Amino acid sequence: MPSVQGRNLPHRTRQIGDPPICHPERNHKALGLCNACHHKALDAKIPLADRRRRDRDKARRLRAAKPEQYRATRKAWVQANREHVAAEQRAWRIAHPGARLNAYAAYAARKYGLPVLKISNQKLDALVQQACYRCGIEPAKGIDHLIPFSAGGLHVLENVRPCCLDCNRKKNDLLAVAS
Repeated sequence: MPSVQGRNLPHRTRQIGDPPICHPERNHKALGLCNACHHKALDAKIPLADRRRRDRDKARRLRAAKPEQYRATRKAWVQANREHVAAEQRAWRIAHPGARLNAYAAYAARKYGLPVLKISNQKLDALVQQACYRCGIEPAKGIDHLIPFSAGGLHVLENVRPCCLDCNRKKNDLLAVAS
């Protein structure tokens, strides 16, 4: 038997016009549930992945139909929830180190006028979990380009090694053999 706010709801015995079960100050459906509780009960029957897909599709349609309204609403929400947004971004950066490193490599390649090449995020994620090739600290949490961008090196797997931030900073933009 379903429940709302800890109460059992005998749906088959309720009649239209009976007093409301949940929130008396709101409009109610036929079975004594307010609109919000009624939709919550319906949503509980839909698998979570399908609900997320439905909500994502709804947001995409709104973005496509009214982009200015969406931007304004999103901007207001972000300003009102700065701590939440910062926590989400921090968690994403920790969970996706390869994507972050690829983004920085693309920026650096453009800065030096080199072609923007990407290594798959999965390969970079695996690479940063290895030991630093210079000092042996595990996990390295960063990468080093053996031939740096400033010397014309590319962002390809053959030119990249796992490297801790301290060793990478010490090496600076020298060739790996020179340092």
